[in-house]
Amino acid sequence: MSSKTKRNSIKFNNSDYVINSCKPLALCVGLWPINYKHSQIRKIISIILNIIAILLILQRFLFTVIFSTFVLKSITLRIAISAPACYHICNLIKYIVILFRIEKIEKCLKIMKEDWRYIENNEQHEVMINNAKTGRYIIFICTSIIFLSGLGYNILAPLLSHSIVTHRNITVKPFPSPVYGKFFTSGQSPIYEIIFAVQLVTAFFLYSVTAVAISYIAILTMHACSQFDIVMIYLNKLIDIQDKEKTVHKKFVIIVNTHHRVVSFVAKLEDAFTEICFIDMALCSIGLCLLGYVIILFAKQSNYVTAMSFVIHFTSLLFNIFIYCYIGEMLLHKATKVRETCCTISWHLLPHETSKNFIFFLQSTQTSTHITAGKVITLSFTTFSSVIRSAGAYCNALWNMNK
Repeated sequence: MSSKTKRNSIKFNNSDYVINSCKPLALCVGLWPINYKHSQIRKIISIILNIIAILLILQRFLFTVIFSTFVLKSITLRIAISAPACYHICNLIKYIVILFRIEKIEKCLKIMKEDWRYIENNEQHEVMINNAKTGRYIIFICTSIIFLSGLGYNILAPLLSHSIVTHRNITVKPFPSPVYGKFFTSGQSPIYEIIFAVQLVTAFFLYSVTAVAISYIAILTMHACSQFDIVMIYLNKLIDIQDKEKTVHKKFVIIVNTHHRVVSFVAKLEDAFTEICFIDMALCSIGLCLLGYVIILFAKQSNYVTAMSFVIHFTSLLFNIFIYCYIGEMLLHKATKVRETCCTISWHLLPHETSKNFIFFLQSTQTSTHITAGKVITLSFTTFSSVIRSAGAYCNALWNMNK
């Protein structure tokens, strides 16, 4: 095997190193891109997983709504149960949106793989590996927090809660989520165990959707950040008095092409995920408001086990919003650094023709490169602080209305 082939193999394996951080979980819930190259059996399995996931999440949402409508009489308790209902419908919509955007996500992943093959030297390789590691750390931390909150809410909270007596005089632990109907709530074995198991499987799909969405956005956005870093490397090496005019022009062409490629990549990335980001930002903001109210309510009633389960869920939603804004802020920072680097290099020493073209390139870098939620909200730390203030204000208003 030639040295060039070995280098290409290493680059390909590095792209797999990035992709494999989110691929296993996405495959488990049927959210990994399936194309004509895959076998018929794999396509059928993916479709079956899609149907199972949608039906399970839908039934959990419907049970919660029906239980709230026909069983709960108190407005306060209905508000309390509406927070999990928001989370269920949010993840159901996200799951369907990801399915509709799966081809666009696949294109983004394909571009990322191609960029790994275009690495020219160890410096660029180091930059891309460092950003890839950051993306993997984000995925690991987010997935851990999401599933730990799911563990607390769906397993620990029911087991630590007081036992209930069903209409058949059977003492059981409550289900993780409300269930409606005497047949399902009888507590008889094996109906009780089956319902409990189904709810745990549903919870796995629910939390996996959130983890997969963040994983996709994390690895793709961090890849865009690495490409901006490479543009800065090229810019810092553009001015060299020993280079001939043609050599400088070739370097400049590479810079323009690389920058255009990364800006186009971010546009594709935003087009694929803007609805998902909007759903998460909007419904998680509502969830924070409702959960804040519920936590205060149960804490005042000295129901600390239930309050703690909601605190865990609150922390998870808060962290989700923070990660989206953190990723968006990093991309904004890298795009700004490219603009600053263009201004700080000694571009006046460039050959006359190249310097004229450089002015146009400098103007193109002034355009803000960012990710938005629904083409409306720019993901940044400013947005995060605004969301927290809004959620706190609405929670306070809700509390005063129901005193």
